[in-house]
Amino acid sequence: MKTRVTILFLALTALFTFPVFAQDTSGSLATVSYNGITFSYDPALGAVLPQTFAEVPASPDEMVDTYWPAHTSFTFIPATEGETLMNPGLYPTLTIYKTDDITAYNDEHYTYQLQLLSGLLEGGGAGDFSSYELVPSDDSVVNLPHLPVIPAGQVIRAQAEYLPITDGNGIRYLTSYAFDVSPLTDDGIIYTYQGATHLFSGNGTSYYVAFTYPIKTGVLPAEISSDFDYNAFSENYIAEMNAAIQTINNADPNTFSPSIATLDALVQSISIAV
Repeated sequence: MKTRVTILFLALTALFTFPVFAQDTSGSLATVSYNGITFSYDPALGAVLPQTFAEVPASPDEMVDTYWPAHTSFTFIPATEGETLMNPGLYPTLTIYKTDDITAYNDEHYTYQLQLLSGLLEGGGAGDFSSYELVPSDDSVVNLPHLPVIPAGQVIRAQAEYLPITDGNGIRYLTSYAFDVSPLTDDGIIYTYQGATHLFSGNGTSYYVAFTYPIKTGVLPAEISSDFDYNAFSENYIAEMNAAIQTINNADPNTFSPSIATLDALVQSISIAV
């Protein structure tokens, strides 16, 4: 963890010493342009650190989140302390991959996520995600696509919708990841968008667009209470999780923090000209 924080500090220091991108905050929205990628966002989401990452070869002896295909990443340093993903050293990010790079990378984890997204988008972005927003009562696995790969189980999917972007389409949803059977708390919910440009048209270079940001719903407990009955919860796990998903889906997304509309607007402002 200390290494990650040190690297981030050095990167931020370099950013402010040697500007490598344009960031306009003169209006109500901030606009970032780097490496041919431009987007606008609410400055309350934090400062943005853009970086270009070379490919790190896949290794069966390493955790899947320690290697990756080449990509461009925009790391958000939230204005609110503690607004990170899953652990204090993991910041929300917008990540852009060339789909050809994912294919050529030939790693089963990345290939699976691209195939999963392709299958959902091939029909043109029609239909709903009700079958994905249920925790199955058997041992079957239900997932929506997510890059970067997270080495944990995707335990819920809620507020899922198709969301078109410039020259493409994708899926926006709320999710949570876990290593065990655990109740949902509001600090474990993340917004994610997984989409692609020019995936089937052949009219230009195809890019995989992945954006992940922590979100507070306000309808889940902030923490596990001291008198929580874990045995009762685990025995009724599927019903408990499906009830939590229904609660999130029935809530007004405009009351979430940040609102889903704020995060959707960022995604739909993305343009790629490289």
